[in-house]
Amino acid sequence: MLKVQINAIAMECEPGTTFLDLLGSLPDGGKGALGASVEGRTLSLNAPVHDGVSAWILTFKNEEGRRIYERTLQFVLLAAARRVLGEAR
Repeated sequence: MLKVQINAIAMECEPGTTFLDLLGSLPDGGKGALGASVEGRTLSLNAPVHDGVSAWILTFKNEEGRRIYERTLQFVLLAAARRVLGEAR
């Protein structure tokens, strides 16, 4: 079993568990989660959790969470434009 802290809440999980898997254990259910901050690094919610890690879930309320949201919207816009316009520039 891995011992981790998510948003200062101690949890135990199996190896291979992701941050996304642990969101349901949080008081708010991980509502609005966009990523995880671990030791100053921003990780995807699909990243595996490591033993002894202390992480904070990023939401739109955090500056880095807003950046994740903005980058995602840019990617979706570019993908939609490519689908509609093809390779046109």
